[in-house]
Amino acid sequence: MTAGRVALRALVWLLVLSAVALGVGWLIVAPSLSYVQIHGRLSGPERQVVAQTISDSVRGSLILTPAQVAEAVADLGWTTDVRVWRKSRERIVVIVERKQLFAAVDDRSYLTPQGELISLPDTPQVSLPKVQVQGVQVHRALDVLEMVQDAGAALELELRAVEEVAGIGWQAEFEPGFEVVLGGTDLAGRLKRFSQVFGNALAREKHLLLRVDTRYGSSQTCLLHEGAIDGVLRTCENTRSRGYRHDEGRRGRGPVS
Repeated sequence: MTAGRVALRALVWLLVLSAVALGVGWLIVAPSLSYVQIHGRLSGPERQVVAQTISDSVRGSLILTPAQVAEAVADLGWTTDVRVWRKSRERIVVIVERKQLFAAVDDRSYLTPQGELISLPDTPQVSLPKVQVQGVQVHRALDVLEMVQDAGAALELELRAVEEVAGIGWQAEFEPGFEVVLGGTDLAGRLKRFSQVFGNALAREKHLLLRVDTRYGSSQTCLLHEGAIDGVLRTCENTRSRGYRHDEGRRGRGPVS
């Protein structure tokens, strides 16, 4: 068999396979593609970014596969569960979801439950606690956030933010706007003590709280709003406490980090 006949036979088989592939939807002919259906729980800006990504992936291409389109969408970083198939010669269907969000770092950066830091094209309309991850490992911040969030949920408190502050350690902010200082050690133990004191003495007056500092050994120093008993700094004893007592005997002792 001559080289010319081999080349001709290979070309014929290539044309046959291409025709079959196009017939069953294996390949997408870019010039004929005129409509892309995008399904998934995405915001308007997110959907626009996906559409532009698909447009960029097919621009300048003659033939490409659905897998190539799916890969381009997945490479955005914040997308997941991407599926693409050809519905007709002119139309493809894309199903895509945004990755689950666990906490906000800023208006555009978010953490997933797996500790992945992602950037979104807009601000999602969901209520998320904020976490400060600068200077600390992301997974450590997530561990602290999850620990504090679980403790707050058990007390029916909505968590606003968690951050690590230089010289203070970790602190959390809960609705309606009070802070809980945890420090840098024994966070689980301090959260447990706060939970016990809150359930015994603070829950009924949480709207008066400004700050609860759990770093004072077995006691916790509470700062109330100015309108609440003149903003007196008080110590709430641990689990045996049924109220507040003045902090006169402890003002000379500093907190434990």
